[in-house]
Amino acid sequence: MKRILFDTNVVLDVLLDRQPYVKASAAAWAAVETGLSKGMLAAHAVTTIHYLVRKELGNIKAMRIVSAILRVFEVATVDGVVIHEALQLPLSDFEDAVTAAAARLAGCD
Repeated sequence: MKRILFDTNVVLDVLLDRQPYVKASAAAWAAVETGLSKGMLAAHAVTTIHYLVRKELGNIKAMRIVSAILRVFEVATVDGVVIHEALQLPLSDFEDAVTAAAARLAGCD
């Protein structure tokens, strides 16, 4: 089964119904929920998602949403090894580099 690490924005597209991206993002999410692939989130994405959803919907809903997300997605570790690898990647956006490094080290496709 393919392991796919989702970018924070894909999850936020679905949770916050962000147009015009929600349709494609929801299709990717559905592939995880139906078992076609295994979905992962980098650990730092979970805190970012909580923070942004809390701003939009409040803390109680944000906590419920994060709990629900963790029933669907596994969490890829972000530790010193991931950060050091991210620093070596030729990406201008450091968050993207951390996400890419976490995906590689988690064995994602």
